[in-house]
Amino acid sequence: ATWCGPCRLEMPQLVELAAKFKDKGLQVIGISVDDKPDDIRQFAAEYKVTYPMLVGLGQDALLRSLGYEETVPISVLIRADGTVHSTLLGITTTEDWEKRIRELF
Repeated sequence: ATWCGPCRLEMPQLVELAAKFKDKGLQVIGISVDDKPDDIRQFAAEYKVTYPMLVGLGQDALLRSLGYEETVPISVLIRADGTVHSTLLGITTTEDWEKRIRELF
């Protein structure tokens, strides 16, 4: 969500992790839970988000399938085979992110 303070804090970290693990096949994708496309584009430009951001507004079934229940940020790590590795609520350290990302490969 563009209004989410912890989400804003986490985004530069995710941009760095996406670049660091790109050659291993990591793809970071953001989903804004309640913003319109124009708001997301403006926000992504302002915060220099380099990964794709999807519109979650009106996609309640998809969001619920990922474990979203009104708490942001929520992060879901999905293996290449499509299975969920882990779900994180709130923000975490770069060290923890890197550990979890390495477990994906």
